Amino acid sequence: MKKNILLTGASSDLGIDLIETLKSEYNLILIYNKHKEKIKKYVDNSILIHSDFTKEKDINNLINEINKKNVNIYALINMSAITLDSPIEEINMNNFTSSYKVNTYAPLKLITELKPEIAVNISSTDGIDTYNEYNIIYSLTKSSLIKLTEILSKYLKETKIYALCPNFINTSIVQNMNPIFLESELKRIKQKELIDPHNVSLKIKELLKGKEKSGSIFRMDGNNEYRKVN
Repeated sequence: MKKNILLTGASSDLGIDLIETLKSEYNLILIYNKHKEKIKKYVDNSILIHSDFTKEKDINNLINEINKKNVNIYALINMSAITLDSPIEEINMNNFTSSYKVNTYAPLKLITELKPEIAVNISSTDGIDTYNEYNIIYSLTKSSLIKLTEILSKYLKETKIYALCPNFINTSIVQNMNPIFLESELKRIKQKELIDPHNVSLKIKELLKGKEKSGSIFRMDGNNEYRKVN
């Protein structure tokens, strides 16, 4: 019998690639906020649930719905993310709190309430050392997600928790960035090429085997580098 995986951020480019990578081996519960049309074709083999993680009510409703369906979650992949960045002087409370709700609070609630065997948190190298003055909020929340991974691994003994931290991935969001800014950022952080989304999916699939020590943090750089950082 196939095991069940809950994937947040399912309608993102990386989410779509991950669905294609995992659908033959696992039953997928796909969580999305926007762009349902991207995952409609998977509805026959997957459960689709809409949830807006900026709203605590939606997070609680999602947990209640999973529990009501009496679905045993083998693995949880926290891929939902929001980027509401601005120059330092323009950071405001709304952007700050919305980002934390999606990028850090939702993973915390889902892991602690659903208690999967495996949890993979998708963070970023911006949460480690590639941040810049314009993505402070995003970097803070992704750094918090890394620390959350380490902390929860100390207390949730029945769940193996990992964080995967890639830098720039070849997705439509990155492709639509200002090309001059993107080029300068890649040069600044010494990233030679964008990461292929499928390579990220394969690393996630590997982590789903649960062979690594809980609390482990892994880094992916666009130079075909993949390494444990703690």
